[in-house]
Amino acid sequence: MDIKRLEKLLHEIKEGKCTVHEAVEQLRILPYEDLDFATIDNHRSIRIGSPEVIFGEGKSLEQLISIIKRYDLREENLLATRIDDDRARSLLNSFPNAEYLPTARTFTLIKKEIMKHGGRVGILTAGASDLPVAEEAAVTANVLGSEVQKFIDIGVSGLHRLLHRINEIRGLDVLIVVAGMEGALPSVVGGLVGLPIIAVP
Repeated sequence: MDIKRLEKLLHEIKEGKCTVHEAVEQLRILPYEDLDFATIDNHRSIRIGSPEVIFGEGKSLEQLISIIKRYDLREENLLATRIDDDRARSLLNSFPNAEYLPTARTFTLIKKEIMKHGGRVGILTAGASDLPVAEEAAVTANVLGSEVQKFIDIGVSGLHRLLHRINEIRGLDVLIVVAGMEGALPSVVGGLVGLPIIAVP
């Protein structure tokens, strides 16, 4: 439940469109729901305004379905990361309106409009082999409401590739820099721009 749905519920009670008993049933699982193997944070959207992100690695298919079903029923957005192709096929059978991106290994269930906050995130990779990490970061940033611009394969082994795009990069708000084989790209970028940098080894 997010702030808008909570306000809508309270107005419905005030206007007699919803009984107190019906409202209590909807609010019963706030702020969390205990599934034995996981505790679902139903209050996250109200507290911080961002949807739930599930780390999929290590969770069984049954556990993922059980968690995702809770968000689907409540019309909440959800992102699950580190989902392999086999589990993704089964999840898409259960949730046909979801989207799976194999390179990013992300499974998204978007039930309502993503509220954009205006933040611009640049994602830089040293090489093409860093694409899975970059794509996962891009999907995550998009689901959290950021605009994303990707700069792929601009590592320090060919510094001209980075310098060619440096003015575009300087125009962003924050950078996620995937270090690549030599691990040098975040330090080089840090010496060229005055932006916050999240360095990924």
